[in-house]
Amino acid sequence: SQRQIICAVTKRGITPLMCACYTQNVELMEVFSSCMSTKDIAMVDKDGRSAADYARHSIKDIDDVNTNTHTIMLLDPMV
Repeated sequence: SQRQIICAVTKRGITPLMCACYTQNVELMEVFSSCMSTKDIAMVDKDGRSAADYARHSIKDIDDVNTNTHTIMLLDPMV
């Protein structure tokens, strides 16, 4: 069923919603979350991260004061 696909989980506990949050894909986040229960949305991966955590931490800003550079690092939820 559609719900089984949307609520699928990898071996590491990653859901499609977490991937959509990681990529900041608002349209997919809306579709997935509208088909999920509150419990499904609150699921966490093996590291204890929720979809909201992936949304907050998908882009990490790093300032290096030693080289006066600013780097943006993408954190891949599948690694």
